[in-house]
Amino acid sequence: MRTALVVVAGVVAGCGASSPPANPPGPQGTWTCHQIVESCDLMCRTGMCLQACSNEGSPEGGSLHAALIQCAATHRCYDDGCKHALCGPEVEACLTDHEGLPPIATTSGPHPPPPHDDREAPHDREALPPPSPHDDPAREAAPELPTRAGVTGAWSYGSPTAVGAPSPGTGERQPGTGSGGTLRLASDGRFERATNVETQQGACKTEDLHLVAGTWKLEGTTLALSIEHAVASFRDRCHPANDFDRAGPAKQEHRAIRMTGPDELELTDDAGELQSYRKRS
Repeated sequence: MRTALVVVAGVVAGCGASSPPANPPGPQGTWTCHQIVESCDLMCRTGMCLQACSNEGSPEGGSLHAALIQCAATHRCYDDGCKHALCGPEVEACLTDHEGLPPIATTSGPHPPPPHDDREAPHDREALPPPSPHDDPAREAAPELPTRAGVTGAWSYGSPTAVGAPSPGTGERQPGTGSGGTLRLASDGRFERATNVETQQGACKTEDLHLVAGTWKLEGTTLALSIEHAVASFRDRCHPANDFDRAGPAKQEHRAIRMTGPDELELTDDAGELQSYRKRS
């Protein structure tokens, strides 16, 4: 996989020198950042190779080199302008990392190949393909942006029987069996959301149902809900005196929403946590 590290290191090396250094570096593990760029980076074709090049430097040189390639990777720099604009301090520190150090001891014979030498890559730097958005794992894993057509429909999580059918008398949905929730986003802009939490202690069971309804609209990655009707119902099988049905106020809610698949979405719940819903057939 090609990375911004490869391209930027080549650009940085080009700023430092257009030809091999006049004095070859001394023993590996003593190189300055400038020497790492000139003598190791230019032989790399992968990000792993560049990261390993940091090990060839002195403690200071290796640290400066690691900071440089990390900055390049973070900002996805592919050209000289990006590198100077966003990683200027790191570039300057690396290229000037040869001042105040002992003279480099020249060595004879060929230099050993860089670590993790990428032998399958072309030796001509011009042969490197242009960067592609598919090279960025973060982009590949990014969830889809929600669309009105995509979120319209009936969604649910948890027990499919958590929310019961509407009461014949009032039309309100009743607590069901188990814990879960439903969300209906109609194409005409109406919505209904219901959640039920069931708890069991021995033979005693409680059910806590919350229902809201009104209108909805999508604002980027936010689901804007205009709640016109709200009710909370509590049922205690062992202590019926605790039962209640209580109306709530009309209000506006804004909840983060995102698609994680064509039939899956996530929506923040009342506690501010993302709850996963699946589309109901």
